Amino acid sequence: MTGKSGEIVKKDVDIFKKSLDPFIKAKKFATLLVQFPYRFHADEAGLETLGDILHEFKEYPKTVEFRHPSFLGSDEAYRMLEDSKTPWVNVDDPFGRFHRFCPFGDYQYLRLHGHNKKDWYSKAKDADRDARYDYYYTPEEIKKVSQEILNLPDKTKAVYVYFNNHPSAKAAANALMLKNELGEKITEEYNPEFLNKFKDLKKITN
Repeated sequence: MTGKSGEIVKKDVDIFKKSLDPFIKAKKFATLLVQFPYRFHADEAGLETLGDILHEFKEYPKTVEFRHPSFLGSDEAYRMLEDSKTPWVNVDDPFGRFHRFCPFGDYQYLRLHGHNKKDWYSKAKDADRDARYDYYYTPEEIKKVSQEILNLPDKTKAVYVYFNNHPSAKAAANALMLKNELGEKITEEYNPEFLNKFKDLKKITN
């Protein structure tokens, strides 16, 4: 919805909003995920774009994912998010710069990219562009994530968790492990090949 200049295109915004209607009517809509690339900084232009987006989508719950560390020390960005009750994404990656839950808002968004530091900035060919996300969270790491979620304040009404370590179905396996750690029953049946690939799942799906 924005071009290279960061200018919001009203026509595209209207089309996008209309596309959300079926999800909202079906009660399948939780939050908009607003993602900014690493080149998006907390400078005058970046803060103006952030403010425009928060205003343009003021009627929707939103969550913002920053990647550039300049936002960590930006009082203006913090104020805009707090005033609009827009949480930031708690990002779990190899560096931990944005790995913290938001103190305002009644829901949280946790996005897990894995800890594959070796390949994070590799100049891989297109066939290997997902190498940075090729990571499997161990049972110990999943337990730590579950404890972070369970220790959230009582005011937190919902926690949205997205595993982005998608290569080779690792995200699906880790999601099941987290579901189990949070005390949710796993009643679905799964492909034996999938279960054999991830031995940790056999203990929780039988």
